[in-house]
Amino acid sequence: MKISKYRLVDCIWGALIMGMVLSFAMPMISNGFVTLAEFLSSLIVSFFVGLAIMLFSPIRKISARFATKCGAENGTVKYSLCSAAATTLLMGTAMSIIMTWWGMHAVPGYQSQLFHAWISAYPWVLIVVFIMVNFCQWSGKYVVKLLFGDAAQEKEAS
Repeated sequence: MKISKYRLVDCIWGALIMGMVLSFAMPMISNGFVTLAEFLSSLIVSFFVGLAIMLFSPIRKISARFATKCGAENGTVKYSLCSAAATTLLMGTAMSIIMTWWGMHAVPGYQSQLFHAWISAYPWVLIVVFIMVNFCQWSGKYVVKLLFGDAAQEKEAS
């Protein structure tokens, strides 16, 4: 699978934004507070996990197929919202499980509490991820355009 420099920048941007927001939101949802060390360690883990998911999984194709099955045409608001919903479900689930494990892995006997900790935060995480996926879809185009100019959109379209 060849990854274009435009897609790489878009994925790095999305993983960074998603990682920053989830590294702040997950501890706030679970504990009500976040420490700097917790934020930074979660950011590193979530950035690389999110980047791997965006670059190497077929999440974009699955989301596009879902939006098409919902009757949305590419480039419309309905298409963006439908594809964001599918991306949120897939990426939000994977990222929240991994980040919950990361936040609890040092706690003795965490295995017995892991599912409850994850499922109690899961609805809130999905809301946060849905908002961030929509933001990243919108802003990623502008980041790529800022770095590579108008030629970036023409290359991606072809």
